[in-house]
Amino acid sequence: MAETALSVKDLEAGYVPGVPIVRGVSFDLAAGEILAVLGPNGAGKSTLVRAIAGLVPRFAGAIALGGASLADLPPHKVVRRGFAYVPQVANVFADLTVDENFALGGYTLKGSREAHLRRVFDLFPDLVAKRGAKAGRLSGGQRQMVAIGRALMVEPRVLALDEPSAGLAPIIVHQVFAMIRAVAKAGVAVLVVEQNVRAALATADRALILAEGQERLTGRAAEIANDAAIARIYLGGAPESAGAGR
Repeated sequence: MAETALSVKDLEAGYVPGVPIVRGVSFDLAAGEILAVLGPNGAGKSTLVRAIAGLVPRFAGAIALGGASLADLPPHKVVRRGFAYVPQVANVFADLTVDENFALGGYTLKGSREAHLRRVFDLFPDLVAKRGAKAGRLSGGQRQMVAIGRALMVEPRVLALDEPSAGLAPIIVHQVFAMIRAVAKAGVAVLVVEQNVRAALATADRALILAEGQERLTGRAAEIANDAAIARIYLGGAPESAGAGR
């Protein structure tokens, strides 16, 4: 059984003291595993990930990465512990080249970045020919590659992605989730917040469903994808069956 990369226990978090948005959420995430965080709008999905990243105040509960507490650490120290976060919007430096974006992602690295760059380009070979291009001029799928690749420069234990398919054409969405599978196959634990339920459940190993800031259900992604009653109650409708699961 793979080691636990991230452990969250009874987490409460929010923007205003005394008004928690995330209320008592718990889960474990193993190395190389993909966990999809799903639920209706306003369920607290993005707040959950931002709280783990140190961007939203934690009111109660525990967060541990590789057994070491992340609770109340500032975001830059959370990154150094091995947690990388890719936000939904403005997730690349548009006026910088691909290489410059990656250099910024690896600015905390000591010594040469070349080995880290090679690993990123091995995952995203389509970017090799784009190294000198400005990130803002790339396609939507390529920009997501840059955003994920920049996060991977620090070789995180856990990669968190907030709505990685937002605004992308269906064919590009397929490519993005193929990237996510490749990242997990390399041993990185992946936490992905998504509104595209079908794509998320078809990619993830497990799913965590939130509603009103609380955990409503955790289970195997394939089982949830094929249960119309669960989809209707918690996800606002049954996703089309696609033989979900990896």
